[in-house]
Amino acid sequence: MKAFIRIILALLAIAAAVSEASAQTALEHFMIGNNAYNAGDYARAEECYRAAMDGGSRGAEVCYNLANALAKQGKKGDALLNYKRAVYNAPRMREASANLEMFAKDNSLESGLGQFSIPAASELSHSEWTLCAFAAFWIAVLLVVLPPLFGGRTVSSVFLAIVCVSFFVYAVLAVRDWESYADTAVALRDDAPLRVSPTPTAPVAAVADEGQCAKISKRRGDFLYLEMPTGKRGWASKADFSPVAE
Repeated sequence: MKAFIRIILALLAIAAAVSEASAQTALEHFMIGNNAYNAGDYARAEECYRAAMDGGSRGAEVCYNLANALAKQGKKGDALLNYKRAVYNAPRMREASANLEMFAKDNSLESGLGQFSIPAASELSHSEWTLCAFAAFWIAVLLVVLPPLFGGRTVSSVFLAIVCVSFFVYAVLAVRDWESYADTAVALRDDAPLRVSPTPTAPVAAVADEGQCAKISKRRGDFLYLEMPTGKRGWASKADFSPVAE
C-alpha cells in the first residue's frame, strides 16, 4: 500500500513539473513575441504568440497581442477573430474593445459589440453574468421561502425579492447577449466556401469575404452550419471559418 502511495505521489509530482514547465515555456514565447512585435517583426511575433497559445496560454492578453500582430500583416479575418476573443475573455480590457471597434470600422467589418441589447452587459463576462444569475435566483428563492418560516414576510424582504428577480432577468438577458456574441464564426480568407453539406467535396452554395462574420446554427465535426447576415447559408470548415468561442 505504501509503495502504491509513493507511486501516486511521484506521478503527481511529475505532472506538476510538466505543467510548470509548460507554463514557463508559454510565458517565454509570449515575452519573445512582445520583443519581436516591438522590433517590428510581426510575423515572428505571430509565431511566438501562437506557440504561447499551444503551450496553454489562451487568455485575453495573448489574443489581443496576436490580433495586433495579425492586423499589422493585413490578416484581417484572423485579426478580427482574435480581437473578438480578447473581448470575450476580458470585456473590461478597454484597449481590446477599442481596437476591435477601430479595426472593424477601418476594414468595414462588424465588431459584434453593437448587438448587446442590455446596457452594461459588456461590463461583465459571460461566466460572471452566469454566476450573477445563479446567485440572484437563489437569493430570491430564499427571500420568498424563509420569511414565512420566521414570522411572515416584511416589506423589505418582498422588496429585496423583487430586486433579486429583476436582477436575475437582467443577468439572463446579458448571458443571452454574450452567447450570441460568442456563437459566431469569422471567415479567415477570401472566398471562404459555404457548402450544401458538411463534407469537403460538397458543392459550394455561397462564398464569404475575409473577416465576414456568420451565426453558428449547428456543428458537426469540423464543420459549422452558418447563417450570413445577407441570408446566405451553408456548411463551412473550421479551417475557413473559426468560432469566436470553442
